[in-house]
This record gives sequence, structure tokens and C-alpha cells, in this order.
Amino acid sequence: MAGIVSYLMDETHDFDLWKLKHKELIWVFTRYYDSEELQSFFHPMTDEQVPFRSLVMTHYRKANNTDELAELCGYGVHTFRRIFKNEFGVSVHQWLIRKRAENVKFRLSQIYISFVDIIDEFNFSSPQEFNCFCKANIGDTPSNIRQQYLQSSDKE
Repeated sequence: MAGIVSYLMDETHDFDLWKLKHKELIWVFTRYYDSEELQSFFHPMTDEQVPFRSLVMTHYRKANNTDELAELCGYGVHTFRRIFKNEFGVSVHQWLIRKRAENVKFRLSQIYISFVDIIDEFNFSSPQEFNCFCKANIGDTPSNIRQQYLQSSDKE
């Protein structure tokens, strides 16, 4: 912090230096403080509240599970689960699966995208896991779902 104060006092306007300082501060904050401590520290300075729903919608595609989504949104897991349940009416896990199924189904509708690309995009460990996920959460195999889209596009 002393370095930043000296740069401010000297009116140093070096963009590259500020960029490096910013990275350093972010690294220090995330290394030594958990997300709840950071949130309580910065909230009085920003006096802004990002709506919870907006945070979730911004970060959910990058998260593979509840813990990751809570961290990306800047909450502890238990607090995040409680707020999430109040806001969305379902558990985080159920909601993430539902959103993943919606996104997979949409990607399957884009017939030029290969199954391998979809498997990679959604971090399925194998074609078998992808197949099981589609059966359980979309109602059919990826091949049958894609076939339905092909048939409906032929009719148009």
C-alpha cells in the first residue's frame, strides 16, 4: 500500500505500472483473505450491491459445482446456498444441472457442432457420461436429440 501511496503523491501516470500493481493487489487479496472478508472490506468503499441473481447469471457457466459458483460470486458456500435457495427456489446443484441441460440441448440443436466439441465445452469426462447426462436430464440420447432437430429443420 505504501508503494501505491507514493505513486499517488508523485502523480505517477504509468499505465503499465498501475496494471502490475492492480494484479499484485488482487493476488495479495485473494491469497490472504477469503471471499466473505473481502466482501465486508470492500462493500463500504463501493457502496454498491450487485444483485445476487446477476452475479449468478454472470458466473454460472464457468462453475462446475456449487463451491466453484459460490467462490466466483464472492460468497462462502453456506451463505451462498441459503441466499440461492431463497432467490431461485431450488438448490444450487439442481439449478446448475438444469442450466447445463438447457445449454447442452441448445448446442445439440446447432447441428454443425460436433459431439466431441460439446463434450469438451461442458467438461464431460467421456462420451458415455455425456450420453447418460442427456438421457437423465434432457430425456434422450444426444444422437436422438440431434436427429429430432434435423427432422424438424427438414420440415421447414
